[in-house]
Amino acid sequence: MTLTVEAMTGPRAPRLLSSLRSAARDSAVRECAALLDESLPGFDYTREIELTQELSLGDTLLLHDGDTLSGFALCHSAPLVEGRSREELRVLKLVLRDESAFDGMLVLLADLARRSATARVAIRLQGDYSSLYRRLVAHGARVRWTDLRMVLAGYEERTPKFGVTLSNWEI
Repeated sequence: MTLTVEAMTGPRAPRLLSSLRSAARDSAVRECAALLDESLPGFDYTREIELTQELSLGDTLLLHDGDTLSGFALCHSAPLVEGRSREELRVLKLVLRDESAFDGMLVLLADLARRSATARVAIRLQGDYSSLYRRLVAHGARVRWTDLRMVLAGYEERTPKFGVTLSNWEI
């Protein structure tokens, strides 16, 4: 299901991949790939992150705990239909080392939505994360739509070894 949270000003500006210089940006992309591979071996969102930057579709929000990357969210703010206004910041991929960082990430995403001139954040949440669903509702999220994910027998979605891994399969 997809839930939306209204855009709002956060206590600090989100750290974005686009704000980094070339070498630091390349290093951050490698850190994102390493975190995801550690949590969900065999998955890599590098191509989606790079295409988002190249095509100016959105940005990647980086969440740090000290000097260590603790999570990231790949977001698109470009309208889904040419000529329409920006309605929402869509979270395509979200990876967190620990579920306890979700509330902090949500605040940063809401702030990024405001900064990207969108009215809300849209997060597609898989059914495995019922505790995150409750936390989103506690933050005022509303269910925008529900959908059914079908998988081929023998190719079911894998559960991460730790933390949170969300993907809306958009790219």
